[in-house]
Amino acid sequence: MNSTVDLRRLCKLDEDYQVQFVKNLKDRDENPVAGIASALSGVRMDAALIGHWQFPALYLHEVAHVIAFRAGLFDAPDSDKCPHNRYFAVILAVLYRRAGLLNHLKLYDFTDTSEHWNGSGPMPADGLIIRRFAYIIRRSAQLAPLPLTVEHIAEKIYWEDFEPTWINQAPTPSKVSRWRAWFGIA
Repeated sequence: MNSTVDLRRLCKLDEDYQVQFVKNLKDRDENPVAGIASALSGVRMDAALIGHWQFPALYLHEVAHVIAFRAGLFDAPDSDKCPHNRYFAVILAVLYRRAGLLNHLKLYDFTDTSEHWNGSGPMPADGLIIRRFAYIIRRSAQLAPLPLTVEHIAEKIYWEDFEPTWINQAPTPSKVSRWRAWFGIA
C-alpha cells in the first residue's frame, strides 16, 4: 500500500494528488522538512528524510493540507490561520482511518494556534487540546464510513462545523483590527 494509486482508492480521494520527490526540501524559514503541500503544486517530499514505511502517513498528511486549504478550513475561529487546526485534523483522521493508519495521528496535527505554530511556541492549554482531540476522534468516526470522497467530507465539515462555529464566534480585538485595516478604517 505504498503507491498513491492504492491510497487514492482506499481513502476515496477524488483527485490524484501527485507527489514530487526533491532533494533538500525546505520550508519558508529554510528549515529541512520531509514534506510540503501546496494547493497549486501538490505534494513535495524529500525521500532522504523519510523511510518507505513512513510514506503513506506523510503523504496523507500533506494531501490533507491541500484538501483543507481548498475547502476553506485554514482560517479556523480558534486558530487564526493555522495549518494544524482541528478541521484539518478531522480530514487527516478520516484519511488515516480509511488507510488503517489512525495510530499516526499526533498532537502536532491539531495543536496550532496563533501562539503555537508548527511545533514551536507555547502549547495550547490542556483543555483546548482535549476538546480538539475529542472532536477529531468523534467526528472522524462519524465521517470515515460515509460513501463520500474526502473532498466532499471537507465540504461537509465546512458547512456543518466550521461555518457555524465561525458565525457564533465573537470577534476578538485582533480579528476586528485586521478587518478594519483591510477596509482602511484602522
